[in-house]
Amino acid sequence: MKWTLEYSKNAVSFIENNKSVENTILLEIKKLIQKLEGKVININLKKLSGEWKGYYRIRKGKIRIIIMLIFIYIYQVFV
Repeated sequence: MKWTLEYSKNAVSFIENNKSVENTILLEIKKLIQKLEGKVININLKKLSGEWKGYYRIRKGKIRIIIMLIFIYIYQVFV
């Protein structure tokens, strides 16, 4: 399965100012992808509600990663 990440302007600014958290963020997103692929992974994931409906929060220490998952299925049909 192919995955694409897009960062908000605020996220890019935060990562540029805090280089040490970049690897932590990528590692947590990789864990999320593994979990979605069916592997048993321990990750602190919460579905958000209200104004943030449709988003998920990953918590790692003092870092909070807000993420929206959009699934696009592409099927190949041969006749």
